[in-house]
Amino acid sequence: MPTFSYRSFLLWTAALLVLNVAAFAAFNYHVDALGVFSSTPRLLSSSQLRFNGQRNHQIFFKYAVALHYLGQNFDAVLLGPSSSGTLPVNRATQGEAIYNASISGANLAEMLPIAERATRSPRVKTLYFCLDPYSVSTGLPKSPLRMETIERQAWGSTNLLKLYASNLLFRALGRWSGLVCDAYGVYTFIPASHPWWTDPRIVEEDRRRAESGYSLAPEAADQLEQLARLCRERGVQLRVFLPFRPASRYRGVQRSFARYRETVSSHLGGIEVYDPNLDPDPEVVATLADNRSFRDGWHLVKDPSLILWRHLYDHFNPPGDRPLRPGDGRPGGDARPPADDDRFQNE
Repeated sequence: MPTFSYRSFLLWTAALLVLNVAAFAAFNYHVDALGVFSSTPRLLSSSQLRFNGQRNHQIFFKYAVALHYLGQNFDAVLLGPSSSGTLPVNRATQGEAIYNASISGANLAEMLPIAERATRSPRVKTLYFCLDPYSVSTGLPKSPLRMETIERQAWGSTNLLKLYASNLLFRALGRWSGLVCDAYGVYTFIPASHPWWTDPRIVEEDRRRAESGYSLAPEAADQLEQLARLCRERGVQLRVFLPFRPASRYRGVQRSFARYRETVSSHLGGIEVYDPNLDPDPEVVATLADNRSFRDGWHLVKDPSLILWRHLYDHFNPPGDRPLRPGDGRPGGDARPPADDDRFQNE
């Protein structure tokens, strides 16, 4: 039986390690599921993507598609936390191709890199920003991931490997318990299995946050000014709005929302900060009055999302003022829009 010296063992181990790393990097480069290395991501052509719902995985996913895919295939980008993540930006847009780059729990510091990267492209002319008070209460990124290192990290990313594995498992088993995201970045949240509006913890959270006055972190105030300056210099329209809230919750925070709007607008150089909860349209009023429109008091479910997004989009883009677009609301203006997969929308 042959024997190996300690030196030979180390050499073989190092060689195998280098070979594995090289093979893994070559695999990630070849598959290029999210368009990190090109503008033609392979997995994004499917109607529904499944991936781990952890924040770091979401951030990696949205940062990766921002590198090339957003700027080359979309006219506008929606940014915000998970409360805007269900807004169906591929619907009711009259030819404007919009990508929903919302990330669960994202603060402004984590959204700015996507805005900066996407607006490098001359095609991206509009940023829609959902600025939940939560998003400006802290000023530093909460995730260790950075846009400037995503491309390098993607060569050996376990996040990509998990994405491949989860989608293969779904295709094999047909069932999924993680987060679902479509080709436009829109998330799916299933309706609540219990009446969240009877939970006293939600009422207490509203009261506590309203009493705090929704204060801005010093870094967040600087970031708002940076955002306004970025859009001004690149000729990008900035459209800022507050998150939707159930009417039963909004009544307790309305005054705090009004003060918060004024503060944010002042740091944006006077740009309008729209509060869609004040829309007097009967359809909006009825939707927000129905607690079942929200999964948990924060996140909209499918049909209410479409109703409220249509009204929100019409506020910023009155039908008579909409620009003519060469596309039809689809990525790149030529690919067919993904079909709704109702297995995941209202389970």
